[in-house]
Amino acid sequence: MSSPSPSPSLGHGARILANARVRVLDDEGTIVEAIGFRAGRVAAVGTLAEVRAELMVRAEEVDLGGATVCPGFVDAHHHLALAVTYGGLPEVRWPVCRSLADVLAVVRARAAVTPPGAWVTVYGYDEARLAELRRPTRDELDAAAPEHPVLVIHHSFHEGVLGSRGLAALGLSRSSAEPPGGRLGRGASGELDGWVAERSFGPAEAAVRRALLGADREGWFRAANDYQARVLAAGITHLADAAVPPSLEELYGEWQRRGELHLGVTMMPLVESIFAAPFERLGGRPTGWSEGRLSIGALKLFADGGTSCALCFRMRDALVQFGQMLARTVRERSTVAWRLARDQPFRIDARLAIHTGFRLYEPATLAHVLRAADERGFAVAVHAGGNEAVEEVAAIWSSRGASAGGAALPRRIEHLFFANRDTARRAADAGVHAVVQPAHLDETGAIVVASGLPGKLGFHPYRTLLDAGVRLAGSSDAPVNTFDVWSAVRAAVERRLADGRPVFPSEALAVREVLHMYTRGGAAALGMAGEIGQLRVGARADAVVLAADPWELEVERIGEAKILATYTGGERRV
Repeated sequence: MSSPSPSPSLGHGARILANARVRVLDDEGTIVEAIGFRAGRVAAVGTLAEVRAELMVRAEEVDLGGATVCPGFVDAHHHLALAVTYGGLPEVRWPVCRSLADVLAVVRARAAVTPPGAWVTVYGYDEARLAELRRPTRDELDAAAPEHPVLVIHHSFHEGVLGSRGLAALGLSRSSAEPPGGRLGRGASGELDGWVAERSFGPAEAAVRRALLGADREGWFRAANDYQARVLAAGITHLADAAVPPSLEELYGEWQRRGELHLGVTMMPLVESIFAAPFERLGGRPTGWSEGRLSIGALKLFADGGTSCALCFRMRDALVQFGQMLARTVRERSTVAWRLARDQPFRIDARLAIHTGFRLYEPATLAHVLRAADERGFAVAVHAGGNEAVEEVAAIWSSRGASAGGAALPRRIEHLFFANRDTARRAADAGVHAVVQPAHLDETGAIVVASGLPGKLGFHPYRTLLDAGVRLAGSSDAPVNTFDVWSAVRAAVERRLADGRPVFPSEALAVREVLHMYTRGGAAALGMAGEIGQLRVGARADAVVLAADPWELEVERIGEAKILATYTGGERRV
């Protein structure tokens, strides 16, 4: 494939990709030999002669030597701004850190190069992968960094641990009550142990984010350009940033004004303390605002927790689960599932149904927030991982009928980790698009298998959702997981853990179905069908050149579709 430098003088960016296998991804499955870009849009598709004739200007021609061209991939749930903000911090993620001693060593090293009194922050611990199977405590953080407020952030970004100075900086003490939708960890004596989750974690994250941005604002843009280059190299040309508080919304605007933002970004706004009710943000620019490659999509709302999503199942199923977990504990000599279960709140209702996990809103409050967002012109994307949270959101939406203010964008549920057929049917009836993350299968699948969760609740239940009529959009949840699209394809098709064990294999998809999730499915969830995710005339000139056609490959060979080039707005970026 030849790759001459872009020449703006040739037809104001007019460019033809020729001698190719161009997948338009229209309903007819059209494949053509050439595609023409002009003024940032697809101007023509067809034979080389047809494309040349349509452009009617002298254009740069790139001979692709038979390579495949497809629409740029859409990552419908990505945390680019947070990844950039925290990307310069040392990670304590497994396998970098395998024990608490490793984590605390990183904290000490960070403290050694941080002025006393300034925040020390590290990211990525996962107690399930540490030798001690627990999180650090405030006392351990105090010993590692006695002169600093410390926040160690969990890999899920829904919780973390504060040292004593960090607790004091946030005004938290023994007498502090848990806010609605928040959790404060306590020792046997009632003293805070430093653990903060969900709405209790939000103010801590906001504090360290302010400190990081204040210390090196210009560095944020350098890091953003580096991160963007990696995303483009992965063939992703548009993403939805699924948590953009006002401070990061401002940085996005400046990034675009600098002329350095080449990705398409749909911002999903919320408030500075990201898990809080979003009323303050409802007075800002609503869903549908756009400027250049930047736009505002659905308002982000959290209905349940990260590692504690809201589940509901029958007592009989719970007893089966208990037996399976006990058997695995004896057979595998691992207490991981038991230790994690201790953190899960639960209750038993009058029907003897078991409710576990964490909900951030009571049903009436959630309905009020959804109604207020709709009235202000916002579509809404709701974080709901467990079946109980999904059904609650679907019931509210179904009772309201078609959306009013946010009608231009579909209703989104983010994650939807657990569902049975009834849950899936209710979501479909409410018009839900499920934004899912196949790479999570390997991250959390081993724990789910070990816990023996009721099999009637499918885990990452893609086949169940599709069969019920729920539309799927693919995403990464980066930096929680990799944004490599081929990894997601393999996970969704193979449904296996790293050790080869199957994970709910009946929920597997075909390669073409996963590719649809990362193209037209993602575009539909963002309300951008026909604008991105396809290469039809008039669409954005966002395309990926591949060494092989992934629609023709078995999953074992998907890596052969190496990304050779990425175009956005008709310009080659990679």
